[in-house]
Amino acid sequence: MEIPGSVTGIGSRAFYLCKNLSSVIFEEVAHIDNLQSYTFRECTSLTDLKVPESVKYILSDCFKDSALENLSLPKHLEDDYYNENDWGIPGHCNVTFYESSEA
Repeated sequence: MEIPGSVTGIGSRAFYLCKNLSSVIFEEVAHIDNLQSYTFRECTSLTDLKVPESVKYILSDCFKDSALENLSLPKHLEDDYYNENDWGIPGHCNVTFYESSEA
């Protein structure tokens, strides 16, 4: 699934129980500023996700019971990940942080 840059929000439980959702690609210029609770909960076919750098915060259990193996987060979320992470990221998931593309 491709999320166009014109999308400004994804509601809570937007993809909850979407067991056949295997890919989510955000357009390069995204305007989504948060990921709500349970957005990707129980997405058991979604293994890789790159969260757009426009996202400023992620709410609890966003990724709970998903099949994520690789999660790429913008660098500005690193402190939240280590200090307040209740996002439900699976224990086996490889989490990496990327730098902003803005110079």
